[in-house]
Amino acid sequence: MAFIETGIVYGGGMEFGIGQEVQLRNNPEQRGVITTIGAFHAGIQYYAVFWGPAGTTNVSAHDLVPVTANQSPHETMMTGRLGGYETFLRNMTYHRLMKSHPLRDTIYAFNASRTRFYPYQFKPLLKFLDSEKHRILIADEVGLGKTIEAGMILTELRARQSVQRVLVVCPSNLREKWWGELKNRFDEDFLIHTTASFLAYLDEYERNPDRSAGCGIISLEAIRAQRVLDRMEELSPHFDLVIIDEAHHMRNSGCQRTAGKLLSQSSDAMLLMTATPVMLGEQNLFSLLNIMDDEDFPDLTTTNERFRANAPVIKAQTCLSQMPPNIPKALKILTGSEVTTWITEDVRYTSLIKQLRELEIWEGSSGQLRIFHELQRDLAAMNLIGHIYTRSRKREVHTKFAQRIASADTIQFTEIEASFYDEVTELVRAESEARGHQAVIQQWCINSLQRRMASSIPALINHYKTTGHLLDDEGDDGWADDFESNEEINTKEAEGLLCNNPAFMKLISSYPSTAKDSKYDTLFEILTRLKANHGGQPIKVMLFAFFKGTLYYLLQRLREDGFGVKLICGDVPMKERPDIVSSFKHNPEVEILLSSRVGSEGLDFQFCHNMVNYDLPWNPMEMEQRIGRLDRIGQESETINIFNLWVEDSIEGRILQRLYERVGIFESTIGDVEAILGEIMHELHADLFRKRLTKEQEEEMAQRAEMNLDKRKNELEKLQSESAQFIGADQFFMSEIESIHNKHRYITGQQLRTFIVHYLRNLAPNTRLEYDYRTEQGELHLSQDLRMLLQQHQGQQNAADILGRGQLKITFDSDTAFRNPHLEFINILHPIPQAFLREMEANGFEGGAASFLQLRTQRLAEGFYFFYIFRLKIHSAKSRNTLECIILDDELNPACTPDAMESVFGELLERGEDPIEQLDVLSPVDMQEAYQAALNHFLDIKNQLHAAEEQRNAGFVDQRLKNFESYYGRQLFKHNRLIEGNRHAEQYVRMQEGIIRRIQTEWDQKRTELESQRNVRAEFDEIAAGILQVTATPEDD
Repeated sequence: MAFIETGIVYGGGMEFGIGQEVQLRNNPEQRGVITTIGAFHAGIQYYAVFWGPAGTTNVSAHDLVPVTANQSPHETMMTGRLGGYETFLRNMTYHRLMKSHPLRDTIYAFNASRTRFYPYQFKPLLKFLDSEKHRILIADEVGLGKTIEAGMILTELRARQSVQRVLVVCPSNLREKWWGELKNRFDEDFLIHTTASFLAYLDEYERNPDRSAGCGIISLEAIRAQRVLDRMEELSPHFDLVIIDEAHHMRNSGCQRTAGKLLSQSSDAMLLMTATPVMLGEQNLFSLLNIMDDEDFPDLTTTNERFRANAPVIKAQTCLSQMPPNIPKALKILTGSEVTTWITEDVRYTSLIKQLRELEIWEGSSGQLRIFHELQRDLAAMNLIGHIYTRSRKREVHTKFAQRIASADTIQFTEIEASFYDEVTELVRAESEARGHQAVIQQWCINSLQRRMASSIPALINHYKTTGHLLDDEGDDGWADDFESNEEINTKEAEGLLCNNPAFMKLISSYPSTAKDSKYDTLFEILTRLKANHGGQPIKVMLFAFFKGTLYYLLQRLREDGFGVKLICGDVPMKERPDIVSSFKHNPEVEILLSSRVGSEGLDFQFCHNMVNYDLPWNPMEMEQRIGRLDRIGQESETINIFNLWVEDSIEGRILQRLYERVGIFESTIGDVEAILGEIMHELHADLFRKRLTKEQEEEMAQRAEMNLDKRKNELEKLQSESAQFIGADQFFMSEIESIHNKHRYITGQQLRTFIVHYLRNLAPNTRLEYDYRTEQGELHLSQDLRMLLQQHQGQQNAADILGRGQLKITFDSDTAFRNPHLEFINILHPIPQAFLREMEANGFEGGAASFLQLRTQRLAEGFYFFYIFRLKIHSAKSRNTLECIILDDELNPACTPDAMESVFGELLERGEDPIEQLDVLSPVDMQEAYQAALNHFLDIKNQLHAAEEQRNAGFVDQRLKNFESYYGRQLFKHNRLIEGNRHAEQYVRMQEGIIRRIQTEWDQKRTELESQRNVRAEFDEIAAGILQVTATPEDD
C-alpha cells in the first residue's frame, strides 16, 4: 500500500475550556492547563496555558490537543499528534537510561569518562557483562590502561544498578595513583584507607550494614594484617565490587591470598589485575582463578583439564575469525577426537554443529551473516576460559609506536665526590658492624646510602643539614618500597644509622660547598643541547628521580640556572597536580617537570617526548611505568628521547645498567620479559644484601643474572606458544566492540544534552544554559529550582560540589572533557541527569510519543516509512532487555534485514532531524494496518529470540548444575573420607557429619534455585512509533 493524502485533519478549530488539560501537538510531553480563553484573531482561537514551572504562555488552538491518558505510541500517531526529533530522542534517552530496565545491547560506559576511545579497553567490560558471576582476571601488559578498564566496568555497573560499596586493593605505592585515576577520569570519590580507618569502617558496618556505604582504597600490606583478616572473616562485609591490582601477590599461600579469598566470598563482582604473565599449567594462574571462582576452578588438575578441553574451541574460533571464515576446518575440529564431554555435553553443541553444516557453502549473504554472528556468540560462550580471563598486548593493539631513542650518559665522579662516596660507605659498614647487625642488614644499610649518593651527593648533604637525618620523609618515594623487600629489615634503622653520628657530621661539614656536582653538570649539558637542537625554542622535559631530596635540590639549581621548572611529588596535593601538568603543557616558560614515582601516577604526558632518568630504580616495573608516562597511546611525537644518568663504578653502573640494556627496556616495551627481569632483579638485590662482595664478584653475579635472563626468556616464549592454543584470542569480542560503535549502541553527549535541555526547560526553567556546539563547551547557571531538585533526588552529599557553585563551565563531550580536566563533565552518571530521571520515575514518565522524522542514509531508498520500537524483556537465568526497531516500507513489508534495521535505528539516534516537508494527513485505517504488520513482524523476531534464549538458558543451567555437582561431590567425598579414617573419634565424626549436612543442604538449595531458572518467559511493550522520511546522502558523507 502507499501513503495516502487523505485522513485525519490537523484541525485548528478545536475548542477548549478553562481548567482543561492540554498538550502541545508537536511536543506531547509538554502538558498544561487552560487558565484563560484568550483572543480570537484571523479565525484562530488563543488560550492562556499554565505549564507549571515554565510559567504561562498564550498558544493557538492549532498547536493544542486535549490530553488523552495512557495512549500507546501508535494510538497517538493515529490521532495525528506527531512530535519531532527532540521528542523522539528524549523518549529514547529516557528508556535507555532506566536502571530498572538496563539494555543488554547498550554499553553505558561509552562517552561516560574522561578517556579516549580505544576498542581493546572495552574487551574486559564485554566479558565481564557476559560472565555469570561477574568475575574477570585482566592480565594486560603494562601501559595499556588496566586502571581505565576497571573504571569503565565500575561506570557500567553504576549505570545498570545501585552500587554502594566498592573496594580497591593495591600495593601501597599505587594508592594515590588509583585515587587520582578514579577521581580525574571517572569523577569517583574514594577514601584512601589506613589499617585503622578500614577497621573503623568494619566497625560501622557491624553497627549498621545498610548505612555503611562507601568506596575505599586499601593497600595489600594493610589488608593482610591479621586483625583485618579476623574482622573480615567475622563480619563477611558485603561489597558490590572488589578490584585487586597487582593480584599476582596473592598467588601463593599466605595472608594476602587469605584476604583475596575473603573478599571474593564477600563481593558480588570482582576484578583481579596483573601485568605479570600467568601461564597455563603453572600454579600461578590456577591460584588467581581459584580466588575468583573455586567452583569452576577447584584444583590444579581440574583447571588443567578445563584448559586442554578448551583447545578445540580456540582452534575453531581462530578458523571462524578469518574472512571468509574457514567453516569446513572449524567443523572438522569440533567433531574431531580432541573434543571431550566438556564441549559435547553443552546443550549448544548440537545446534552449533548443525549451523556450521548449513554454512559450509559460504556466500556471505545477510541471512548467513546473521546466523554466523549468533554462531560466533555461542562458540564464545562455550569457551571454558574466555569468560573469566582477558589479556591484551601492545603489539596486538597498537598500530603505531613512538620510537624510543635512549642515550647513556656516564658520570665520572671527581676526586672529592669519589672520596666522599667511599668514606660514607666505609663509615656505614663500620657503624653497622659496631651495632652487631647481621650481614643482610649491614648490606642493606650500605646499599641504601650508596643509592642516595649515586642519586645526588649535594641533595643528601642538604637534606641532612636541614633535617638532621637521612629519612626521605615520604614512604612511597623511599627506597624501602622499591621492592617486595624482606620484612625483617628495619628501614628506619638503615636510614637513621648515621643520625647524629659525629664522624658523618664531620664529613658533611667538611664537604666543600663549591664542590663540582658532576651529575648536575651532565644534566645541564643535556638540557643545553636539547635547547640548541630546538633552535633556542622552549623545550619540554620530564625528569624522574627516586628520592624527594634530589628533586628539591634540582628544583633550586635549575631555577638558579634560568630554567622554568615545576615539581610533582607526594608533597603536592592530588587536586593540584592536574593544574601543574596543565601549566607544564601550555606555558612555554615551564620547560621542565620534576617528578617522583608517586607524583606522576595517574597523569599523562603524551605532549612531552624528552625524559631524563636522573637515577634508576631497581624495579623494572617502575622503570617501564616512568617511560609509560610519555610512551602512551596518543603520544604526539614519533620519537621519545630517554637520557639515563649512570654513575661509573657504582653498583647501579655495574649491575643495573647492564641488565636493563640487555633486555632493551629503554628502546622498546619489553612486555612479559619485564616480569621475569623483575624476579631476577629481586633475587639479585637480596643476594647483594646477604654478603659483602668485591667489584669482581658483583660482575660475576651480573653475568650469571644475564644467563638466567636469557634462559627464562626462552622458557617464556615456549609457555606463551603453548598457552595460546588453550586460552586463545578474543576476536569475537573485538568484533562486538566494533559493532557497538558502528551501530551507536551507547548514549552520546548530544543525546544527553537534548534530554537535559528539555527537562531544564520544564523542571528548572530559571536555569540558564549557554553552549557552543563547535567547541563542545558551555556554562550552566544554576537556579534555585535546580538546586532544590538536586537536593531532593541526589542528597546534599552527592551534589555538594555542584550546589556550592553559582555556575558551571561544562561539556557533554568525553573527548573535550579528556582534554580539559577543569570542565564539569556532564555524563549519564552526573547528578543533574540522574536527578531528572528520578523525578520522572517518581512522577511517572508520560510515554506514548509518536514522531515524524527525517534521516539521510544510504541504507534505505528515498521515501516514507513506518517505524515502531518495542522494548523486549526476556526473563531467564541471565535476563535480557533489548530495544527492537521495526521499519516498514509503503507496502508494509520489512524495509531491510533486522541487522540493517538496527543500524538505521542507531543512525536515527545519532543524526536524525526534523523533516523539512509538512506531513499533512494520514489514514488511520492504514496506520492501524501498518501497526499490525509491524507487530506481527516483531512477534516473529520475539519468538526467534525466545527460542534461542531457551536453548542458551538450558545450556547455562545444565553447565552450572554439572559444575555444582562436581564441586559439591568433591566436598562430600573429602569429608566422608575423613569420617572413614577417624571412626574412633566420635566427636570428630559428629563434626564432619554436621559439615556434610550443611554441604548437602547448600547443594540442594543451589539445585532448586537453578532448576527454577529453566523457565524462560518474554514480555514486551511499545515505546515509540512514527513516520520516517529518508532522503539521499552524498556518497562522501
